[in-house]
Amino acid sequence: MQFLGRRRSAGMTGTVVENSGYIMPIIFIIIFMLFLILIALNTLKIKNLKKDLNEQIKIVANLKVENIHNLSDEQIKEMREIGKMDTSDLFFEKNEFNIKNYSFNKFELPDFLMAKEMYLEIAKYSKYEFKREIKI
Repeated sequence: MQFLGRRRSAGMTGTVVENSGYIMPIIFIIIFMLFLILIALNTLKIKNLKKDLNEQIKIVANLKVENIHNLSDEQIKEMREIGKMDTSDLFFEKNEFNIKNYSFNKFELPDFLMAKEMYLEIAKYSKYEFKREIKI
């Protein structure tokens, strides 16, 4: 903190903060905006959970597997870089709930590679998964 209050060299007048110009206010505005965005995203997630609790509606679906797609090594590497451990996708036939695919890790769930149908129970708005069963 002492550094910010000190004067620069003999030729400069003002403190480091005074001489930084518009950089400091811009940094503070960006941090403030990021904070507001995080609050808004958190609020939306809570609203979806509250809506699910109030309405107590869940989606129950028997989804027929149309295709099983294994990701390439490059795609798996990209997924791991962003923190997702999925290696494969189940693609479903067209259904009334518009559920198109389900990602999974084939090393943790090897039975999913032989799936013919999936029974799924999820919350309507927050998409929280209650139950999942596969039929081989």
